[in-house]
Amino acid sequence: MSATAQLQFALKRPSGVAAAILLLSLKLIQS
Repeated sequence: MSATAQLQFALKRPSGVAAAILLLSLKLIQS
């Protein structure tokens, strides 16, 4: 599953939105 597909799936749920933001921030910190 690609990252964009995971984001689109997560955005369908309120809790998924928070999780997506956390994942994005973690990736930004690691890069």
